[in-house]
Amino acid sequence: MARLLVRLKLRLLGNGLHRSVQSALGLLASGLFGLIVGLAAMFGLAAGATGEGWGSTVILLFAAVWVGWIVVPVLTLSSDDTLDPRRFALLPLTARQLVPGLLAAGTVGVWPVATLLAASGVVLGMWRASGSLVATAIAVCAALLLVVVSVGWSRAVAAAASDLLSTRRGRDIVPLVAGVLGIAGFVVFQFLPGLVERVTVVELDGAATILRWSPGGLIGAAVADTANGSHGTALVRLAGAGATLLIALRGWVWAIGRTARVPPGRSRSEQAHGQLYPRLLAWLPRGRTTAVAVRFLRMLTRDGRARNQALSQFFILAPIGAGTIGTFVLELAPLYAAMVVLPFGLMAAAQLAYDGPALWLHEVAGADPLRDLLGRNLAIGILAAVTVATAVLGSGAISGSWLLVPLALVYAAAGFAAIVGVANAAAIIVPYPFPEEASNLFSTSSSTGAGCLQGIIVMITMIGQGIVAVPLLLAATVINGPTVRWIAAGTGLLYGLGMFAIGTWIAVRRANDRGPDLLLRIDPRTV
Repeated sequence: MARLLVRLKLRLLGNGLHRSVQSALGLLASGLFGLIVGLAAMFGLAAGATGEGWGSTVILLFAAVWVGWIVVPVLTLSSDDTLDPRRFALLPLTARQLVPGLLAAGTVGVWPVATLLAASGVVLGMWRASGSLVATAIAVCAALLLVVVSVGWSRAVAAAASDLLSTRRGRDIVPLVAGVLGIAGFVVFQFLPGLVERVTVVELDGAATILRWSPGGLIGAAVADTANGSHGTALVRLAGAGATLLIALRGWVWAIGRTARVPPGRSRSEQAHGQLYPRLLAWLPRGRTTAVAVRFLRMLTRDGRARNQALSQFFILAPIGAGTIGTFVLELAPLYAAMVVLPFGLMAAAQLAYDGPALWLHEVAGADPLRDLLGRNLAIGILAAVTVATAVLGSGAISGSWLLVPLALVYAAAGFAAIVGVANAAAIIVPYPFPEEASNLFSTSSSTGAGCLQGIIVMITMIGQGIVAVPLLLAATVINGPTVRWIAAGTGLLYGLGMFAIGTWIAVRRANDRGPDLLLRIDPRTV
């Protein structure tokens, strides 16, 4: 069974190379990134083997790897549909038979290989520092055990949490937790260089003393004991880490037995049906454009997949924007607050991905790319209007620059039109899918490269939107004088509308007669 599932995983990776050019490029980019990270960690550990505090560094790094394998898959809701245990529900297989095979298949992919590469640094470092075959052999066992323990715990925790995270309440909690952790990580990253310079060996050892009792820390402590010549203690610690793996696998068996044959849970609010136009949007005229807008808004509030992607943009850009605004003159705060339109440009660039398989509804109803694009733009514009108005009015109240508030709103409208024009063109020219299933958390190391490719496309789109937004930013912050500012704002509004018209025209021309092709790219299951 293990051999069969490993072959199934390899076939999945192979199909990713042949499915489309985007999948192949994404997989190659993901593999290259994982290779760089793994090699950098490997050479770093190998080079520092003879330095003071190397053992504590290994403990902290191995514990961080173990925590990362548990936290990241759950927060990103990544999935590997082919190895979902529910796929094997009709076969005469028990959870005890599935778990070893799924564990073996979980060690196949980009990030398991990257983890092994990073951990192999302790092997090179041990050989470089001691030259002992016994110590090097223990380091080899530690590196291999780290990968297996990390994958096993990752799958077990994800499987145990799948019932909660597949509900609407769970999908509401995940992006909030991910956002808090993202902001905390951003803050830590800002202070990390200074902390590294001031940290002492005593403080490093103190942190390692606490983390050495985690499964990853136990393996790192075994390496540290081996470096100190305590081979017996190292073997005991490796045995303890192996025991924690057995506990995780037992929990994985229990979780599969509980949920593998049960469809993902749905909350009562998800099962409820109502009118398409809610009361808050009853003022919208009826038509295809507004119907698409209302459906898009409902999807953002109900579909955890779409909601997570939308909120992640705010959690990533909010601290950056706040820090940037704080460095400028307080009197111009309303003008800088208009920068909060940037996340909505990224949302517009992913508008087809938010639709997902539902994109076929637009084809069945009769292809009309222009009205569909305008409908999604209207939905995003409603969200942007509320957010921008709150930010600009709040900054105006704090700074007392109320006269700049109307000007900031005009610049925000101009910037929104400009970046959404770029986003419309990007959404049609380089469409990409989001993970379809948020409920399959049993197999979380898909390594198909879609996430890496998505990051590259988003980065290129951000660069394009930044280029078209530069004239507006300069006009808002450099030009002085109320009359000149209003003339520049009016010119900027015309500029933004022109960029919107050009981008939308390009998108509509490319989208005509390409509905089936776009659906194939957004919903790879149809291949």
